This record gives sequence, C-alpha cells and structure tokens, in this order.
Amino acid sequence: KDMASSFLENFNPHRGYGRGTKEVLSLIRSGVKWEEAAEKVFKGGSYGNGSAMRIAPVGCFYHNDGEKLKEVALLSSLITHSHPLALEGACLQSLAVGKALQMDPKEKFNPFQFLEELRELLNPQEEVYQKKLSEIEKLLSGSHDTGKVVKKLGNDVQACNSVPTAVYCFLAFYPSFEEALIQAVALGGDTDTIGAMTGAISGAYHGMQGIPLYWLEDLEEGEKGCSYIERLAEKLYDTFVEVNRNFNRR
Repeated sequence: KDMASSFLENFNPHRGYGRGTKEVLSLIRSGVKWEEAAEKVFKGGSYGNGSAMRIAPVGCFYHNDGEKLKEVALLSSLITHSHPLALEGACLQSLAVGKALQMDPKEKFNPFQFLEELRELLNPQEEVYQKKLSEIEKLLSGSHDTGKVVKKLGNDVQACNSVPTAVYCFLAFYPSFEEALIQAVALGGDTDTIGAMTGAISGAYHGMQGIPLYWLEDLEEGEKGCSYIERLAEKLYDTFVEVNRNFNRR
C-alpha cells in the first residue's frame, strides 16, 4: 500500500509511462484498491516489462537476502503488472541486480557461474524463464550475433522477451558498461526498457565510475533530474545501512 501511494505521489503522465501503467495508477487515484486495479486494466494481469524496468532499487536494497528480495520484487510488480510472467520477470531482474552488486569488478568474473546462480534462485517451476536462461548459456558459448539473440531471447515489451535479453547483454559485455548498453540498444525493439534493465545490472556491477563521463554530462537536470536521482540513491543506501545496523543490535 505504501509503495502504491509513493507511485501515485510521483506519477507524472507526461513522463512516458506505458499506457497500461497510466491506466492502473489513474484507477488507484480514483479510489480503486491497488490490489484490484491491475486486473481491471488487463484481464489476468499485464505481462509487460514495466515493473522489471523499475525494480533495480529492490535488488540493491535486498541484495544480501535473496528470499526477501524476491518477496518484495513480487509485491512491487503486483501493483501494475500482476501476470505471472511479469512477476517472475521482475524477480529475475532484481536478482540479477542484487547479484551484480555483490561482485567486485577487479576480481575474476565468470558469466556462466553468475547465470547458474540466477537459475538456482529463480522459481524452478517457471519454465519460460528457465528455458531463456538456458538459451543465454548457449549464446554466451558462441560469438555475439544480434539476429540470433533477438530470435532466441526476444526484444519486445513482454517481460519474458526482454528481461533475459538484458541479462544476456550484461553477461556478454560485462567488462564495459558502455559496450553493454550500446549492444542492448543495437538489438532494436523495446530499446529504452532493455537498455534501462541492462544498465541497472551493469551499473550495479561497475558502480557510477563505470558510466562514461560524457553520458553523465548529457543527463537532464531539473526537479527530478540527475541530482534528484543521486539523492534518492544516497537515501536508499543510508536507509539500508540504518536498517542493518538496527538488525545487528538485536
């Protein structure tokens, strides 16, 4: 409920929200319960990638607690994207962000081990995503082929056809934040969301220092521009530290 209220508080329909999310938030604003709004817009719930695109803070905050991470990721997605494929997609994306955050870019990185650990954390009954993770493994074993990546993993707005694609782009080009993003966008399709999800995973791995300075300089400022995002990130970190400090005192 608190998260739904926060979504409403920050809702600006002119900022490029997907049609479905706009409708869901508008319904909640009109008084419809958040638990019911998504189902009213999409029978069976939306299986789009919008909730996975925004899930990175959950992956960061709960990176050291896989079960809690999955629980909160599912609850976050339910507000706007309640189809099982969207829920599991948000879960996979947040797990990837959380795992990447725990890695040290200065140490040896094994993409296949990263992938296997994701597979173990993901719901084994979710055949669609388990199959996509197997496809990622095959793709990583060969040379990068844009057409083959799109054919095997997808590049559209469905969570199952974009979250695995973002995971692949990070793993295939993990040494460079810039290259991972360029290759993600080069796949075409839903470029902004796949790019955002790839950037979230790669950013968690490299940190802000991995982002090219000339990219940062071109980011917008204003009421909710770059500085605002940095303040949100600092607040998230401070809250994480405080919560864990209090937990350790028990």
